[in-house]
Amino acid sequence: MNTAKISWSSGLLTFFQQHPCSLLVTSMKEGLAAVVQPCPDSNIEVLSCDLKGAGGVTTHKGRLCISSDNGYYSFLSHELGSEILHQVKAKQYFGVIQPHELHAHGDSIWVGDTGFNCIAEVDESSSFKPYWYPPFIDPNDSIGDRCHLNGFAICPDKQKPEYATVFCRSNKQRGWREDAIDEGCVYQLSTNTIILDGLIRPHSPQLHQGELFLLESGSGKLIAMDLQSHQSRVVHQTQGFVRGLHLIEDTAIIGVSAFRETFHNLPNADPTIKAGLVLVNIPTGQEMARLSFEETMSEFF
Repeated sequence: MNTAKISWSSGLLTFFQQHPCSLLVTSMKEGLAAVVQPCPDSNIEVLSCDLKGAGGVTTHKGRLCISSDNGYYSFLSHELGSEILHQVKAKQYFGVIQPHELHAHGDSIWVGDTGFNCIAEVDESSSFKPYWYPPFIDPNDSIGDRCHLNGFAICPDKQKPEYATVFCRSNKQRGWREDAIDEGCVYQLSTNTIILDGLIRPHSPQLHQGELFLLESGSGKLIAMDLQSHQSRVVHQTQGFVRGLHLIEDTAIIGVSAFRETFHNLPNADPTIKAGLVLVNIPTGQEMARLSFEETMSEFF
């Protein structure tokens, strides 16, 4: 375990006092998983460890699971006094599919299979089983990242993925890098229709309190959409490329990545921004707290 150098606002301690927990963040670029946690001396610490290709995080049958470059790690948890030790128990391989988000529901684990442009169910006998392809993707010719399908949300009632984010509607390999930056959209899987479009690099859709939340990464916006009317609103906007979202009660925890050259054409590109976390009060849209990494991590997820 390594300790990361950070800076943070006092609102972060208030959050931890109200929600006894730790926060887990991952970085594909740096190959790290890091835990943000409060200390007894009213301080905040971040402990990180190497985990190649670390990406999506979920829990399945009591185990922590983190996606990697070619599969996912499964961890056993051990209570050691007031602390919990997570020990790698197994790794499930599903090949080089460019996995992004990872979600579990019931007996199933689902993955955003960016390399094959689909949402897939992890399958021990066949690596993965495609569940849904965007309608513009040919399932018989889907190898190679074409639309950058990355995130999805599971509907608890249906117990299956129901919403997904893509950067564009391209069936050409790396086509999303060539299309206009505002061609991103949200699909509803059960109807195979677009319910929100004109988005700049959308990520991280999540269902919460009867709404669909997502991040418009290229503009720094947290967006909420009513599931009945499909009307959307901007809850909050911050500087930086936002990716990685967790919602707990009235708080949204947003991952902010530092600038990189491929962000240069995005409206929210800012070379001075450092990677970190922003905590937002959902009802008011106001920033509650912020944590910045001075080193170690430059991108989340």
